[in-house]
Amino acid sequence: KDALRQDSANAEALYRLSVLNAQRGRFDAALQFADRALVGNPGVAQLHFHRAELLRALRRVEASLEAYRRALAIDPNHLEALNNLADSLTAMERTSDALPLLERALALNPDYVPALNNRANLLQLLGRTADALQDFDRAAALSQGHPYVLFNRAGALMTLKRAKIRGVESYSMVCSEKELGLSEEHEGIILLPSHAPVGMPLAEYMGDVVFEVKINPNMARNANILGLAREVAALTGRPLRAPDY
Repeated sequence: KDALRQDSANAEALYRLSVLNAQRGRFDAALQFADRALVGNPGVAQLHFHRAELLRALRRVEASLEAYRRALAIDPNHLEALNNLADSLTAMERTSDALPLLERALALNPDYVPALNNRANLLQLLGRTADALQDFDRAAALSQGHPYVLFNRAGALMTLKRAKIRGVESYSMVCSEKELGLSEEHEGIILLPSHAPVGMPLAEYMGDVVFEVKINPNMARNANILGLAREVAALTGRPLRAPDY
């Protein structure tokens, strides 16, 4: 405000006041400051993007779309404008307009998590669940399991439908080692060697089940392999195979 007293057209001060008001939920006041900042600086893409965000918060949808487009006309590589315009169009079910924008954003930055998440949501709407899950998996890995991404991914899993994989109709889902609890590896699916028997259950092919056991202090009898074997045999009703020393 001190800066504005000296120069009422100070764009930086007007922008900061607009952001401050937006953070406090005063979107109408924030929009007024943003409009004043744009008067003398109509060629700044970030100002148009910020204005678009305010209009979206005020549910002035068409005006916000126009503001996003103005930002992109000035800076075609503005990632946030590409992503958020696409998100708005997806919410309006204009998926054919939204998808190219997300593709442009990811061509500029393949690791841009918001665009990966939004493209995954869009692909799910289009019934391309397998493609959506690939984007969700990548977004989850890059964001270290952001709750919002994981929530959206869970929604995709609940709507998983049959699909053709390499020409073969499948009713199941291919998984990474992390998803199966085998390791922390999450880049891509598990590729078995060519000699792996077709039709054999994966658990049988991969080997025995591994138990992770926590022993209470009063269960000293289980502090060894044979003691654990006795306990498991008693719990499952299976015969104990003691070692032949």
